[in-house]
Amino acid sequence: RVDLIKNGDDSKLSELGNLYFTIGDFGDSAIVFEEAIKISGTNSQYFNNAASAYANLGLGDKARDYYKKALDLDPKLEMARQGLERLQIVNGQ
Repeated sequence: RVDLIKNGDDSKLSELGNLYFTIGDFGDSAIVFEEAIKISGTNSQYFNNAASAYANLGLGDKARDYYKKALDLDPKLEMARQGLERLQIVNGQ
């Protein structure tokens, strides 16, 4: 992971973040997507994926902020819209 960060390889970080997410390691997934965002702060998918990891960690407020940022960057990103709607349902809003 450190080499990917040093090399500035956000696409490889994204792959790693997705792998962590798939195996249920949402904490490391969120950390890796945060690093990818530092490299490519305009990638809506990275914000969406970080939001999903935060949602699975029970960090609804942070997840909501990241879903909103993903939608600011790409208003047509349906995954982010659905994630935001799920959060609102879970939180009874």
